[in-house]
Amino acid sequence: MSQGEQIHVSAWPSLTPHTGGPDLWSMSAEGCQALSRTYAIEGSTFVLHSTALITEKGVALQKTEGGSLMSSPGGGSSAIFAPDGRKISTDIDPTTKKDSLR
Repeated sequence: MSQGEQIHVSAWPSLTPHTGGPDLWSMSAEGCQALSRTYAIEGSTFVLHSTALITEKGVALQKTEGGSLMSSPGGGSSAIFAPDGRKISTDIDPTTKKDSLR
């Protein structure tokens, strides 16, 4: 932050919404968006927030089913935060097919 950063690109793992249970809020979709928003405010910089997407095959290969992280398919999202923390992007419905975004 001390180097005059104007745009920060965040890359998070696959994140799902918090269940309200004992899972880590800080590693949920909401928690990591809050962290990216805070980074934008603290650094007075734009933040391009992105998360990875995990498939059923990925969950099986990593043997994470039933765990607290990357335990179900999905989890991909993105957002853009302004230096004041305001979200300036529009969410895309997670059921939208990739081909329809072109």
